[in-house]
Amino acid sequence: MFWLGISTGVFFLFVLAVVCIGFGLPKEHEAEGEREIPASIEEVFAVIRNPEEYPRWRSGVRSVLKESETVWLEKDSHGHHIRYCFESEDRPSSLVVKILSEGLPYEGVWDYHFLKLGPHLTRVRIRERGKIWNPIFRFLARFFFGYTGTIHQILKELSQSLEKR
Repeated sequence: MFWLGISTGVFFLFVLAVVCIGFGLPKEHEAEGEREIPASIEEVFAVIRNPEEYPRWRSGVRSVLKESETVWLEKDSHGHHIRYCFESEDRPSSLVVKILSEGLPYEGVWDYHFLKLGPHLTRVRIRERGKIWNPIFRFLARFFFGYTGTIHQILKELSQSLEKR
């Protein structure tokens, strides 16, 4: 019983430390990643601009319901539904994607920039401007997942999907 009490106390101290550190971290962050993709700038732009195809190449997306030319609803691998929109675009050099869903523990905007390096080579840079409201999620994002993890995963999967074409 003594060791159970000690273990419980240590666990609660750990959780308290995570929450306190999380509160000390900034809510807002910026992250960036880039990769050269073996495809034309038009092909790369078209793939990113077509959310209905995301489940075919993005491992974290299970399904997409297109609501309009600029708004869609994604169901992720955890069963959560998140509404996104194309906030702006400058075909084929840039695209801005924003989370529209409210009440999430986070929000974000992703700036996609496409640079033609050759007829079949494009550099894609993704810049995330995000906010994480939950202090536990802030702690986990900062010390375990990293702010660039999703960016690099998207770039890797994008590259792999276009290599297969």
